[in-house]
Amino acid sequence: MAIGTDARIRFYGTRDSLDDGTTSAVTSGSYSVAADISAWTNDDDAERAVIDVALTYGTAPTAGDSVKFYMRKLNINSTNDEPTPDDDNQGSYVGAVTIDSGTSAQYFAIEVDLVSQYTSQQYEFYLKNGADQTLSANWTADITPIAPGPHA
Repeated sequence: MAIGTDARIRFYGTRDSLDDGTTSAVTSGSYSVAADISAWTNDDDAERAVIDVALTYGTAPTAGDSVKFYMRKLNINSTNDEPTPDDDNQGSYVGAVTIDSGTSAQYFAIEVDLVSQYTSQQYEFYLKNGADQTLSANWTADITPIAPGPHA
């Protein structure tokens, strides 16, 4: 079936790397740190985005383990930011993925709502390693903004 004229479709913006080249290992039960993923500015004021993540574990994790993702808005009150996610304050939870126990290399795409307070909102993204194995250093994350619009 062909998509009709003026049907609502999704447009994808430019994919940006969130990895600043200093991603550290993340032990079991721990959160990544701000230095692991660069802050991202939503220049397009998109309402949604897809985050692509490539993870590597030294040893394949146990079946049913997961990785959870969190978002932290920056400069929400002048230069004041939301708290950094941790076990006491997880902040804005955006989703989770289940780890494949059959391999140490893992690839995921998770779609997130981008809650904005102003144009060009800035965000930091974090993950929590819920696997029973340490997440190796040099994992990567990229983000692609998504916007709806009419099909031509």
